[in-house]
Amino acid sequence: MELRHLRYFVAIAEDLNFSKAARRLHVSQPPLTQAIQNLEKELGAKLFERTSRSVRLTDDGVFFLERARGILGQVTRAADDLRLRGSGKKEILRVGFAGGEAFFPATIRRFRKRFPQVHLEFIPSTERFSREFLQDDEADLNLGAYFPPDSQFDSRLWIEAELVAMVSTRHPLAKRKQISIEQLKNERLLLLPGLGRATDLGREALQFCREIGRFEPKIYRHYEDSRVTVTLVAVEAGAAVVSAFQALGNLPEVVFVPFREKTPKVQAGVVWRRDRATPALTAFLDELEESIRMTAENRPGGPKFQKNLLASPSQKKGYSKSAWYAD
Repeated sequence: MELRHLRYFVAIAEDLNFSKAARRLHVSQPPLTQAIQNLEKELGAKLFERTSRSVRLTDDGVFFLERARGILGQVTRAADDLRLRGSGKKEILRVGFAGGEAFFPATIRRFRKRFPQVHLEFIPSTERFSREFLQDDEADLNLGAYFPPDSQFDSRLWIEAELVAMVSTRHPLAKRKQISIEQLKNERLLLLPGLGRATDLGREALQFCREIGRFEPKIYRHYEDSRVTVTLVAVEAGAAVVSAFQALGNLPEVVFVPFREKTPKVQAGVVWRRDRATPALTAFLDELEESIRMTAENRPGGPKFQKNLLASPSQKKGYSKSAWYAD
C-alpha cells in the first residue's frame, strides 16, 4: 500500500466523483480507478459502490476513510516537524478556518511579535465537519466552527447569530433597516455551507424561506467558499442569506440587512484538540478575539454589539436583532 493510494481514496471519498477527484489530484482517471481497484484488492474490501449516476462509500469505506485521513495527517505533521529543524522555528501551530479569516492580518502581526519561534500554517476546512477535521490531525484548532466541549475537544462560543440578508450596496433593499424574508422571494439566492458544518447554513437559509417566507427560493448557485459568494453578491449576481458573524468582515461592496421575522441561529466560535493545547494556541486565540472586539467596537452600536458578540448564550437574556444592528 502506498501513500498515494490513500490520497487517491480520500480525494474520491470527499468528492464522490472519480472525474472531479482526478482533476483535483492532477492525474488521469484510468490510473486513479486502477489504483482504487488495487487498494480494494489489497484490503480485501469494497470501498465504493458505483453506478452510472453516482458514487458512494460502503460501510467499509466509511470505516477506512477515518483511518486513512489519520495516517495522512500524521505523515504531513511529521514532514512539517522535520522542516522545522532547519528553519529556526520551534513549533508549528496549524490553524484551520471555517470562518473568521477577515480578522487574521491584525491577529498574526501581534502574535508573531509575541511568539517569533512559532510557525503558523492556515488550512481551510469548509468542506469538512470540524470534529473529523481535527480528529484526522489536519489542524490543531478550527476557527469559525463550534460544538460543545467534551473529553477530546475544548471550545469557545463567540457568537450565536441570527440570519441576515446580504445584498449589494446598489440593491434596492440595501438602505432598509429591516426587511421581511418574503422580499427575497424573487431574488436569485446564493447559498453558503455551514460554519464547520456544525450547522448547515445553506440548509437553514432554505428552511427559513420555506417555513417562514412560505416560498420556494430561486437557487442560483451553492458555493463552498464564502468569498466567492460575497464577490457575486457585490456584482449583483444575486442575494444571500448568511450569519450575522460575516457582517464583522471588511466587506465594502455589500451590506447586511436584518429580518423582521425570528430566524434560526447559527453558532460560531473555535474548537481545538485538548492534546494540542499550548501557550501559543491560547495566545493566538486571545489575539484573535481581541481583533474581533476591536472590529466590533468600530461598528455602529459599538460596545453594545461587542457585549453580545463574545457573551455566552446564558448571558444573552433579552437578546434581540437590535442588539446586533443599531439603527
